[in-house]
Amino acid sequence: MSGRDIESTAVLLGVPSTVEPGRYRIRIEYSEGRNSLPRVRYRELQVLDRDYFDSTIALSMAMSELRTTTDPKRYRETRELMDLLGRFRPDAIFALGEMVLPVVGEDVRVSARFGDRRQFHYADGGWGGSIHNGLDLAAPTGTPVVASASGKVVFAGDRLITGYSVVLEHLPGVYGLYYHLDSLATVTGEFVRRGEELGTVGATGLVTGPHLHWEIRVSGVAVEPEWFLAKPLLDTQQLFSIIKNE
Repeated sequence: MSGRDIESTAVLLGVPSTVEPGRYRIRIEYSEGRNSLPRVRYRELQVLDRDYFDSTIALSMAMSELRTTTDPKRYRETRELMDLLGRFRPDAIFALGEMVLPVVGEDVRVSARFGDRRQFHYADGGWGGSIHNGLDLAAPTGTPVVASASGKVVFAGDRLITGYSVVLEHLPGVYGLYYHLDSLATVTGEFVRRGEELGTVGATGLVTGPHLHWEIRVSGVAVEPEWFLAKPLLDTQQLFSIIKNE
């Protein structure tokens, strides 16, 4: 952080679902200008205990081969995405309010939640595990998918594992990911508003049925997306209250 005192700066911290419950001390280092000496502040953070759902997913031969592929394209796409999600642009302030569910309708249901511990059973008898980093919304193919919050489209295209995908930049270091779309209604570089269509639900990439995988990343760390349906991305009232009290 630079250019402003820490009291007028908001910091969003992503906490992985793998962090053990307990109290942690956060060290914040910042400067007030290019030539000023670094300053340090500390804050206390309490991580609460939480139970996550264990699920077992049987994959077809085609999906088993896709999940275990060593295709260089897979690793290249992963590196490119991580580089993208690690970008921090101070002027990228596009969304401050609550988010909306990106898929809505009578036929929509939650098929997987954030933090689910998964075990995949492959068609050849092997298995592998992973942690689910988003919210899965199952719906018929072709159901509209909308932006959960306003943002800039920093990626819209086809990926090996996630199929047709869209990545929105909502705030500096805060990104929304939309995976497995059947079609795209936006392109890289566009600005979209909350509720604007991004594409349609599909079953592209590594899937067992049509659904949208919706994910929120903060500084590259996956966080609980449902949290932002009830609370704003950046609570300005709370921020002003903290500044006033300090």
